[in-house]
Amino acid sequence: MPIDYVEKLDIRNIPIRLQMLISGKIMAALLPEPLITLAESQGGITVIDDRQLNTSLTVIALSTERLSQDMTFASRFLQAYDEAVSRINRDPEHFKELLVMKTRFPRTLKNRFHVPNFPEKKIPSLQDVAAVRNWLNQSRMLKGNPTYNDIILNVKR
Repeated sequence: MPIDYVEKLDIRNIPIRLQMLISGKIMAALLPEPLITLAESQGGITVIDDRQLNTSLTVIALSTERLSQDMTFASRFLQAYDEAVSRINRDPEHFKELLVMKTRFPRTLKNRFHVPNFPEKKIPSLQDVAAVRNWLNQSRMLKGNPTYNDIILNVKR
């Protein structure tokens, strides 16, 4: 298949992207949850998703300014993350109402949505960071060539 087989449109407003998909103005779209569930509820079909990757796409980024003010912030943040992941994974259905109350998650999708298993935190490998850095460089989205230690903060867990 030639690289120009698909015309790529940059539709940064994700709700507009969903509307264009549902109205037939575009044939396919990259969507996050809960918009995937909403599109499926309106007849859309998921062709591929990231659940089969068997890897976490979660990235935790903390401000260097905040870290310079309080070096305990990172470890406290990560402890809170661990506790939240543990609670959600123990009883994911229990958190659906909180999801609806505290976010813009549509109440009408609450019972259709499957709460995913959240991964425990894990420092990415040198190879994973290098692969992402190389992709960012090839895509001209990264200025400079940061090292692994420039990117990863070693926090005592």
